[in-house]
Amino acid sequence: MDSIFFLKNIGTDESQKFEIWVNERKSTEYPLLPKKFETLDWKKEGINRWLHKLKNGKIIYLKKEKALPKELWYFEESKAESSFFIPVKFENKFLGIMGFQKYVPNFVIHHENLLIYQTVSRWMGLFVQRDSDLTELNRYKSTLESLILERTLDLSRTKEELERAYKAKTEFLAHVSHELRTPLNSIIGFSKLIQLPEGDVTGKEYLQYIYSGGTRLLKMINEILSLMKIESGQINILYSEFKPEEICRQSLELIQPQANAKGMEIRFFPPIQSKRMRSDSGKIQQILLNLLSNAIKYGDHSYVEFHCEWSDFGVNFSVRDFGPGISQEDQKRIFHSFTRLNDDGKIEGTGLGLSISQGLAEKLGGSITLISHLGEGSTFILNIPENIK
Repeated sequence: MDSIFFLKNIGTDESQKFEIWVNERKSTEYPLLPKKFETLDWKKEGINRWLHKLKNGKIIYLKKEKALPKELWYFEESKAESSFFIPVKFENKFLGIMGFQKYVPNFVIHHENLLIYQTVSRWMGLFVQRDSDLTELNRYKSTLESLILERTLDLSRTKEELERAYKAKTEFLAHVSHELRTPLNSIIGFSKLIQLPEGDVTGKEYLQYIYSGGTRLLKMINEILSLMKIESGQINILYSEFKPEEICRQSLELIQPQANAKGMEIRFFPPIQSKRMRSDSGKIQQILLNLLSNAIKYGDHSYVEFHCEWSDFGVNFSVRDFGPGISQEDQKRIFHSFTRLNDDGKIEGTGLGLSISQGLAEKLGGSITLISHLGEGSTFILNIPENIK
């Protein structure tokens, strides 16, 4: 894009007011977003329908020739030929507007690149919400305020990464993920180092918010990196020989604390025949941990079943839960990136786990299939060849 801006919502239900947080451009020949947008009366200026759509979660993609007569002033003043606005939200709370503009005619935003802009907006929403949560904590530790300000400035320097996004979605996501991991690790580390008085219950609560929120965001970034490595073919396969039941038992040891926390039993059924296979044990374990974790999260029974058995096509690892099940329509998109079913905010996750697991399975020459019926639970079956060729 030729220019990018972010308007942070600082108004109320009765009054509309924004603060310009980001206002960048490729070249000085393009104008910056006018400061008057901080006090702009959208209704009076004839663009109230934009604001109404954005507040309701709608994306606006408008070209100059398609604008209404009362909206043309915006394109004349900004010199933009096309504008793309995305609402920035967090848990249905309207936090602001992310804007992208192009100054050449006949520019088209392709559908496959829409994920890039939506991802930027999601990250901005997460960041704005985290900044808001830190307000109370900053009263106790002024040093933390300077740290957050420093990270804010780091994020404003992502102009270069955003320009790369126009050329390549995969390269953009990988670079931004790397840029975010360093400040996130610092935030997580400092939140554990800060010592507050024993009686400061509120301060400690806010510190825990920072730590848990940071770790969740760091996990999401690591998952995005894993997905990008799979898509770009940068996954290395480490061959070794092992018995599949050994990987199953190691996975059970790692996932047991999560099962115990929910009071759930994992019933393991090892293979009748014990023999060795040749594959990447680490990646198989990563897939199994994801499937077991999902079964524990979504299962509403006292136990889940974990089977391992040999077949004519290799080894089948199956994980069955007794949760609500998945509809036929949802089964078509369950392995898509950023897909979460029945997302009510009560269960943590990014919607990347199954997508990553399927990608890893395919790299190992296998696949993951799903058998599910509403009200009867779900069974995920991981098939891995006996020997990778």
